[in-house]
Amino acid sequence: MESIIIGGFTMKKLLQILTITVLSTLCIFHFSGDIYAEDNYILNTFIDMELDDSILEQAQNELLNNNIAEVKKFLIEYFHQQQKAEDIEAGDRKNKIEVKYPYAAFYHNGGRIIDITRPPFNAKGDGVTDDTEAINKAYNFIADELRDHGWKNNEASYILYFPEGEYLVSDTIVYEGDSIEYEGYQWGGMIRFRIIGQNRENTIIRLKDDAEGFNSNKPLLAFYRDDDDGGNIPSGNMLKNITINTGIDNPGTRGVVFYGANTSAINNVSIISEDGQGEIGLDFPSWSVQGYYRDLTIDGFDIGIRVRHYNESQPNFEYISLKNQNDYGMDIRHGGPSIRKLYSKNNVPVINISGEGSSTVIVDSKFDGRYEDEVAIQQLFTESNLFARNIQVDGYGKSLQFGSWLFGIEKEIEGYIDEYVTKDDVYSFNEIKYKSLNLPVTESPILYPETNMGRWANVDNFPGRNDAERVQNAMDSGRSTIYFPGNEYNIGVPIRVPASVKHIEFMFANTVGYENLIIDEDSDKPLFITNGSGRRDITQQSNRTIIMRNTGGRYKNPDNKKATLFIENAANLGTNDDFCPSNQKIWARSVNNEYKHDTNFKIYGGQFWTLGFKHEGWEKVFEVKDGGVLEVLGGYRNQTGQDEGNPIVYHTSDSLVSFTGFTNLFRRYEEVIWKKYNDQLKRLGTDELPSRDGGGRNHNNHIPLYTGYDLETFLSLVIDQYIYIN
Repeated sequence: MESIIIGGFTMKKLLQILTITVLSTLCIFHFSGDIYAEDNYILNTFIDMELDDSILEQAQNELLNNNIAEVKKFLIEYFHQQQKAEDIEAGDRKNKIEVKYPYAAFYHNGGRIIDITRPPFNAKGDGVTDDTEAINKAYNFIADELRDHGWKNNEASYILYFPEGEYLVSDTIVYEGDSIEYEGYQWGGMIRFRIIGQNRENTIIRLKDDAEGFNSNKPLLAFYRDDDDGGNIPSGNMLKNITINTGIDNPGTRGVVFYGANTSAINNVSIISEDGQGEIGLDFPSWSVQGYYRDLTIDGFDIGIRVRHYNESQPNFEYISLKNQNDYGMDIRHGGPSIRKLYSKNNVPVINISGEGSSTVIVDSKFDGRYEDEVAIQQLFTESNLFARNIQVDGYGKSLQFGSWLFGIEKEIEGYIDEYVTKDDVYSFNEIKYKSLNLPVTESPILYPETNMGRWANVDNFPGRNDAERVQNAMDSGRSTIYFPGNEYNIGVPIRVPASVKHIEFMFANTVGYENLIIDEDSDKPLFITNGSGRRDITQQSNRTIIMRNTGGRYKNPDNKKATLFIENAANLGTNDDFCPSNQKIWARSVNNEYKHDTNFKIYGGQFWTLGFKHEGWEKVFEVKDGGVLEVLGGYRNQTGQDEGNPIVYHTSDSLVSFTGFTNLFRRYEEVIWKKYNDQLKRLGTDELPSRDGGGRNHNNHIPLYTGYDLETFLSLVIDQYIYIN
């Protein structure tokens, strides 16, 4: 192969050069024999990237026959293969997180963190005393606060804190009395109910063995009651840093029954059945379910995780371990979960998709089975949608089975799952339908909270004529963690965040006035902005990495700094034109923007990757141009209000897009994807997409996979990634 010479180049080098022919800075290829480059730096950089001989051998004959389309297909396939890991690392990372709070943050000292062991609640946590009544007394306190103040008032916003210990219970942890209702709203239920443990290893809520009533369909910890009837109110519910243990001889137990709308979360949690019995480890029985669920271990139970409801059900899972289930690791009835880094060690199917309304995404996962006659992923309903990519499967006879023995098997896959889309429904405006972008993902930094209370700065303790001055003085104190123990702060002015600050912990305080956090000092230490209520601007004026977690904020990068942003479980992110310019990279998990006056996410030259999204309304959700890159792995548009004719994604021909998701709720919107070629607009509408039945609404649709990129723009991304890394 190396002996073939065209225009002075070996075939191998020529194929390397061909892959970047239409870059704006590179003019390359004439079969008459002339090859030249206007930018030798980019050319030489790419030539240094060794291409495997096998893919070049496949492309050789096609190139000699001038079949450029086939060469493009081979080269795209090659670069996708480079993303395939030999041994996928997946599952709960089991980070050793220790959560402690300063004196002033606690309720008994005027703050909003309720220590469950302090008066008037007085749980013991000694593994002997029955703490059911004490814990439920605190739960009822928050429920009564919600009844008194309503869901829009931050007066009812608290954290239930469990110091390490074993909290023995004999009945369900749940609020008592009538279902919580809110004046003027159709739906009610718990909102902003948060349980945080000191550490997962030694902070345990354990059900007594053979507890009365736990022989059928009874939860141990319930964020949702059957009479709550679902709804879009319960945002911000949270369970973190704790172990839920259902004990022995409690065969009807559901470990945690959870629901929660925007910015809800379960993080760093183990749900364990000591004898393997129990109905469900983690159950999402109703709606709404959004948010981010990471670093979870579920051991035992008939079903590890169940996602049941059709409407408003899109939980985003990452770093999940499932083991020793009796029926299924996950049972997905409807809804649209996005799953990444799932590890399963089981004798039974890992994922059972048993509802036609499901639109499931699973990527970068590893399944270890023990029986060759089992199927790892069962997609029973042919009207459901599944996007699966980079799944390592061992010990199962079939990795994936589409269809059922009753209605017929349509497809089966054995071994490694490279990329699968239901019915091969890939949509593109190109002559070649490429696979998804499969961007290399940067993992979010782990936050280990400061345990030295001397390094925390309470904004209330600093001098100033108003909240803004006190906050700025706290930021300038040299301490690493800045916290807000009060209920509400009126700031409304720019606040400079120096490099000495590593963590801004809002503690769910409500800030009013749209403060502007300005990050203008470079640092190799990332800045965590966590647990914020209210709205704010976050202005990037440095190269510092920022992590927004369980918060909102209108992020902007006006100077186009080379910056990395991680967004985890965030809402109200703004519609700024400088949200994602060319030097910006954004890695997101569970984002929610519901602006109804402008495009919600503007990717103008930068790179935006997200595991799950939600939008509600009729505006464009994503706009990608100027060489921008967008990869969306699941999520949905709630179609409320009249159709204004806007798509979910609008992008130009110089951008790169891959998208999988679905639509939801009451109306049918006609437009889904637009791609602009010069003055020509290509449209993909709902009439071309498969229907998403199952909720009695045949006007909703699956978007199985859309790929909007060509070889030249894709390989410009490859070079960008190579230069960025090296």
